[in-house]
Amino acid sequence: MLSGANTSSDDLYRVLGVDRKATQKQIRKAFRKLSMAWHPDRNKSDSAHEKFAAVSRAYEVLSDIEHREYYDNVGSPYPAHAELEDAAQRLVVQVIGDMMDRAVNDPALLEVQYYDPVQQSKQALRESKQNIHTARNNLQSQISRYENMMKRARRRGNDEFAQSPVGQATSVKIAKLKHQYSVMVVDLKVHDRTLELLDEYSCPADQRPAITPTQMRNIKINFGTGGTNLSWPNG
Repeated sequence: MLSGANTSSDDLYRVLGVDRKATQKQIRKAFRKLSMAWHPDRNKSDSAHEKFAAVSRAYEVLSDIEHREYYDNVGSPYPAHAELEDAAQRLVVQVIGDMMDRAVNDPALLEVQYYDPVQQSKQALRESKQNIHTARNNLQSQISRYENMMKRARRRGNDEFAQSPVGQATSVKIAKLKHQYSVMVVDLKVHDRTLELLDEYSCPADQRPAITPTQMRNIKINFGTGGTNLSWPNG
């Protein structure tokens, strides 16, 4: 899974010269101004290309509400499409490999002629998705509870609460929970893509006679070298 641990050395808000609470309109206005100022066709300085690329990269993230929320919560730009695709491909290999290992370690499963690691992988991913959904909802409830605590303190005119040890600890807790929440959102996207990729794999019933743990282990070793059709040994 993508942990969101990598952070950007440049603060994207600072790149655009806007506050972290800036509206989308303010972000668009700042981008237009800076993109015109640093566009290489208009600005012939040596740093124009680098500055224009940085401004464009910042706007790409902050102009997308979902990507901006991820950046605010995690501290790094939303994973690129290629990163999500790579994570999904790795998860395919991991989960099918796990289902093969399960059969190797429990030979009784292989006595069933139609043991299908692909279908078992899909079921395992659906269960994992449900667990992530449940955990994400729990995180959202905790975030709402802590944020409401901070709001109630402000409504009571207790402006010092935010600077108190309890208030600061609460703010740190909210930040950590939001970080976990955003990472889970991306994990769910990776799971969805992995399930799509698994639809491309097949394990035809007529190729699945009962096999031995050693044969299953060899199938795993050869997994990935023969396309998306998991070839069983002849029965």
